[in-house]
Amino acid sequence: MKVVKTLTILCIVTLLLESGVFFALDKYYKSTLLNTKTTEVRILDNKKTNKNVDVFVPNDATQLSASYDCKYISYYENNQLIVVNTANGAKNTVSLSSGYSRVYANWLPDIDSIILCEVKSSEKDIIEIYKYNAENNIKQAPTDTNNNPIKLQLNSERDKIEDIEYSTIMGIFYAKVLKTNGRNYILYNDVNGQTTSMLNSQNIGSIKTFDDKFGFIYEDLDNGCIKYSEARNVVYSENAYLLGIDSNDNIYIGIGNNNMVTKILYGTMEQKSSNWQTINLNASADKNNINITAEGKVLINNSLEHNILDAKSNKKVSYSGSFIKVTSSNLIFVNDGKIQNKQIE
Repeated sequence: MKVVKTLTILCIVTLLLESGVFFALDKYYKSTLLNTKTTEVRILDNKKTNKNVDVFVPNDATQLSASYDCKYISYYENNQLIVVNTANGAKNTVSLSSGYSRVYANWLPDIDSIILCEVKSSEKDIIEIYKYNAENNIKQAPTDTNNNPIKLQLNSERDKIEDIEYSTIMGIFYAKVLKTNGRNYILYNDVNGQTTSMLNSQNIGSIKTFDDKFGFIYEDLDNGCIKYSEARNVVYSENAYLLGIDSNDNIYIGIGNNNMVTKILYGTMEQKSSNWQTINLNASADKNNINITAEGKVLINNSLEHNILDAKSNKKVSYSGSFIKVTSSNLIFVNDGKIQNKQIE
């Protein structure tokens, strides 16, 4: 019995000692943690945005263009594609692999990226597609659902990419290809990276895509009308010029002759073209000088008088030098070799 009592007392003492130790440690760490001062570390970006930085374009620069928001411009110099940030003057050269040539480059409609088409000298019928992101200076190949780079197979190595209309929302694009006989076909690339040939051996003029639905509107020059690709139905039955499509799916066409437009019609496919809205121009305008914005503005560049006319409101905005691009809010041009960015109300 004495042995049992002794063991019991020892166990109780041991438990009390352990409890005391844990209690003391608990109090200590609680006190330590509660009194610890947490310092918030913020990494400050010392690269302040330089405002009113003068950005100059070389005299021998060609193919000047601008991104959708006019934040970046691009041009070719010594056969190299240069991209410049108009806010801070930062300049980058878009890389090109050895043994390759670039056959197409154009800004995408709603992001600061360029879609590029490149070919190997040994495989000129295989078009390799790339996207160049101007914001991070990264060029990469978009991939299909199997993570393979997207490539386009031309019918002949002598065929040429004339235009690519891209819907970033839908993740699809249509490439207009010119054959050596002067006829066209369309390569359609879907969200899975699959490529289909469409409208083979037709005489196709301008093509325009929608933001949020499949298909495209195109000029059927063989039949003198404007059609929708999916149903092949006629959108407008007379000779006209396809000018653009806004974000509300309004289609804009120009009426006139010899590329000169005197009247603009616009409306949706759900409406009869006879019920479309009409804009009568006070003076004829070259179809290539008519800009349709996503917001539905019709902005006409007059390079002789150096102004932009809003065809709906009849307001004008003047500029000096050479026109590059106009959007609903910005006008960008080159004056005395310097990039100018003007706000439009």
